[in-house]
Amino acid sequence: GGGDFPWDVNGIFSLSSTSPAFPVQVRISGKTGGYEKQLLGDVTKVLAGLSISLQVEEYQEDSGYLLLQFSSIYSREITDIDNALFGLKCMQKVLLVVLHHESKSNAKFFGGTKPQVQHPALVGTVHAYFSMEDGFYHCQANKDAVESVANSILQFI
Repeated sequence: GGGDFPWDVNGIFSLSSTSPAFPVQVRISGKTGGYEKQLLGDVTKVLAGLSISLQVEEYQEDSGYLLLQFSSIYSREITDIDNALFGLKCMQKVLLVVLHHESKSNAKFFGGTKPQVQHPALVGTVHAYFSMEDGFYHCQANKDAVESVANSILQFI
């Protein structure tokens, strides 16, 4: 609710009064260290440059809003992701953001083989890289991930 007011969920006034805030919901599975917030922050900046303010909300079933499902994987196991998507109703569109936990020494492998995920609600899969020690990496793969998430959101506005 609250879509008629120019405030986001954190009580911050939305500067772009010309366009209403676009609501997306966030659901997290696995240990992300909170680094999904950094990716979301970068996406918000990209969209703000296009005069679009993002309203981030917690996941609610059957809301109909685009859902950003953040899932961390610590091995190259796809079961973690399958578990994250299990139980999701197909009512809303889901953009899966896979946060790969990788050490900095594996940086050359960023963007390498990516597991394929199937789910009827899935509109796309984005891969990003982080570690608990070094956080959300400043690397081309993550810049691409931010652009991909922003572009995916734009398709639903």
